[in-house]
Amino acid sequence: MKSVTLRRFCRTKLAVCGAVALIALVALAAAAPLVSPFPYDELHLEDLTDGKPIPMFKGKYLFGTDQFGRDYLTRCIFGGRMSLSVGFIAALISLLIGIPLGLCAGYFGGLADMAVMRFTELLSCIPSFFLILIANSVFHASIINVMAIIGMFSWMGICRQSRAQCLSLKEQDFVQSARAMGYSHFYIIIRYILPNALSPIIVSATLNVAYAIIVESSLSYLGLGVQEPTPSWGAMLKVGQDFLRTSSWLAVIPGLLILVVTLSLNFIGDGLRDALDPRASR
Repeated sequence: MKSVTLRRFCRTKLAVCGAVALIALVALAAAAPLVSPFPYDELHLEDLTDGKPIPMFKGKYLFGTDQFGRDYLTRCIFGGRMSLSVGFIAALISLLIGIPLGLCAGYFGGLADMAVMRFTELLSCIPSFFLILIANSVFHASIINVMAIIGMFSWMGICRQSRAQCLSLKEQDFVQSARAMGYSHFYIIIRYILPNALSPIIVSATLNVAYAIIVESSLSYLGLGVQEPTPSWGAMLKVGQDFLRTSSWLAVIPGLLILVVTLSLNFIGDGLRDALDPRASR
């Protein structure tokens, strides 16, 4: 079954390209201390001319430097480490909240379903970014808070997806047989419903990672996310806007990296949707 799913996924060329690009960026970010030519906060003020950033491909600086003489390639690599960490951990938090709530609402129904869905609808009526923005401005801006806040306000779609799958699966014969055999509700949900509901949830999770990265970048751009001197692509984009006329690469490079990651995740989500679709031809 796994080999069939892999073959289906590999048929989608854009999904394969997205997976290769994402794996390469994640590997580069994970090995940041080993592959980076300099520490991310090391200043090289003596190399600057008239206080201007050093251009790309000049001397030992492949991506040039920022206005403080910090190697920009190094900051892009470490910035990716930060942005990708926020994306994946925030998406994991949203899964840990959304899946249990959705499965409980769908399986038990009644009051539990009504309470969970009304709360989900209430949060969904308010734009998530503004909720995240308000919560992040109340608490001290730190990487841990950014991960937690994004994850806690992006679980609603996962919850609805989990509930819909559970409503469909709990009426299937294998679930009814498990009930007749006297298995507990918890065992039935974990053993029979969750594994069969994971396929569409995994697809939604890839989109949540992309959403979390964009939100983190937006928060950092507004100065409410990752704080200096720690780099992130959003914070680097904010600094780069002040140098668009003279040193445009300071904004272009992190912007392109965000674009590549989000596109890759969307391509992977599309590929997984096709690969995990039981109606697809083998």
